[in-house]
Amino acid sequence: MSASTVAPYRLLYKDQAGARKVLSRCGALREIRNAVLAHCAAHAPSPPYKPQEIKKRLRPMGWIPEVRVPPFDPRHDKLPINDRYDLWKPFDLDDKRVGVAIEMERWEVWNDLLKFRRGMQRGQSAVGVILHDHPQTLPTSTSTCAISLALSANVV
Repeated sequence: MSASTVAPYRLLYKDQAGARKVLSRCGALREIRNAVLAHCAAHAPSPPYKPQEIKKRLRPMGWIPEVRVPPFDPRHDKLPINDRYDLWKPFDLDDKRVGVAIEMERWEVWNDLLKFRRGMQRGQSAVGVILHDHPQTLPTSTSTCAISLALSANVV
């Protein structure tokens, strides 16, 4: 397929509490955008939603899969909690470590937001990203957690 017949793609954002600014400043947004758009271009004109393929594109950039989400309270650290982020990566921003967590399964949005909240409470993550397959699946309200940024690949 020639370049002229490949549909251009873009990301649609739903920003919460300035997450997009943090993601842009630390470089995470560029990495996520490049991975998603490369996936879409590789599967044009109808890219499937395949989170595992997007994960494969992010891993060489230092994104770590299946990082354990800590419990909300340190008193529960010894309990067998099996919640994990799909991907997580630390970034340097203003001489501080900023953790960024990614979740990719849209049907568990409220659970994902609770994971982000727990990670924020414990200092593991500063920003959470939920990757959706279509703009219609972006949550209408995320008052449970004010640190989410939803991304969606969509044909322009």
